[in-house]
Amino acid sequence: MKRVARGALLAAALLAFSLPASPAGAADDIVRNGEFEAPFVPAYGLATFAPYTTPGIPEWRVAEGTVDVYSTQLAGFYDQAVDLNGGSRGAITQVIRTTPGKTVHLSWYHTRNTHPVCVNEPPQSYDVSVEGAAEEVFTTLGRIGNWQPKELTFRATRSRYNLTFSSDVQGVCGALISDVQGEAITNS
Repeated sequence: MKRVARGALLAAALLAFSLPASPAGAADDIVRNGEFEAPFVPAYGLATFAPYTTPGIPEWRVAEGTVDVYSTQLAGFYDQAVDLNGGSRGAITQVIRTTPGKTVHLSWYHTRNTHPVCVNEPPQSYDVSVEGAAEEVFTTLGRIGNWQPKELTFRATRSRYNLTFSSDVQGVCGALISDVQGEAITNS
């Protein structure tokens, strides 16, 4: 019985690795760990990261200040989230891979900070930039925990860019971001 179960498990694993990547899988090649699922943060907790914290947030680098990774429960979202102000104004960056000539559509969700100490804080603003290709300032509006979709689109002229999310506010209550994705759009 165990031999049959092991054989079925091995066959399933081989089949999974032999199937082509789905369009969602292709999107994951542009932005990695956009759900901030690593590192895992225990329920209702947070973990703080600085530029040289080891280990850090896989695939992301803290470029300045500090940031927090919130558990799904603290974020009030189906994924973990990043608070762009850990104990100070912070920024995270990731090298994304693109195809020159393709249009790249980036999307993510944001909300006002859900931590209890942030309940009376005003909306938080932050900057999203794709090195040399696009830049825009976003502000979290509405009630705390009301996750809103956001997006930024640019035309790639090279194969690698730095994608950066940078807080524009002081203090410990920065915007929360999560579910960062990228998709290459075929130009017509």
